[in-house]
Amino acid sequence: MSAYQKITYAYTPEEKQLYWNIGIGLQAVDSLKPSKYLVEQQEKEVEGETTLDDVERNLRQYYELRQEEMALAEKEADFSSLRINEYLRKAEFRLHPLALKQIHGFIFKDIESFDAGEYRTDNISKSEPVLLGASVRYEDYQNIEAFLEYDIEKERKAVEKRTSISIEDLTDFIASLWQIHPFKEGNTRAIAVFTIQYLNALSYQFSNEPFKKHAAYFRDALVRASYNDMTRKISPDHSYLNMFFKNVIQGKQHQLKSEDLVIQIKEHEPQD
Repeated sequence: MSAYQKITYAYTPEEKQLYWNIGIGLQAVDSLKPSKYLVEQQEKEVEGETTLDDVERNLRQYYELRQEEMALAEKEADFSSLRINEYLRKAEFRLHPLALKQIHGFIFKDIESFDAGEYRTDNISKSEPVLLGASVRYEDYQNIEAFLEYDIEKERKAVEKRTSISIEDLTDFIASLWQIHPFKEGNTRAIAVFTIQYLNALSYQFSNEPFKKHAAYFRDALVRASYNDMTRKISPDHSYLNMFFKNVIQGKQHQLKSEDLVIQIKEHEPQD
């Protein structure tokens, strides 16, 4: 009887840099930028001069000396960049509602203002530039757990019958999860990590570059895929999210510009 083998993780400098780039790049979904200190720490870790544990310890010491309010945004960007990087390097994945909860809890466990890994307990809205100030209608907080379980179980059953996943199937699934918006903050970053891990679990060879370079576009595409306003003749539009994932999975080179996603208001037609 063969013994199980312990999994060890080892990464080249190029692979380390890519994971850092994803973690840092995803901060753009909330217009956050890491501190110069994190960038310095990241460079040392990529070159093997230090470890992720060292980076965490150094960040804690750094922010113990920076208690001013203006440091809070950088602290969120720095620690969530570190945690995304760490999660993508080591975590296994199972298609289960608890996976998304675990991801959110891990990424934001260092941020005091976040209810890391906890579903929101209020209904929320957010003004979106691509919607000219309107908001997506997110799921009622009382339905979060039930709808997450429904969507993920539906996807799990579909996976059992597939030999491949289409771009349209993937965007339908991811957009539906995102519109539930289960957490008070940090939904897009958690969904992005969930998506990357899901594609890894399906053994897809894909590019993480779009998540690194076009995180803000990714969020805006999710907004457009989730927005519906019949009075203004606007329906959910998945075409932008489809282009994003065609770049990810198929290696396409679609130009991804958020300004292309701004809604165009159609004039009301005259009534009979």
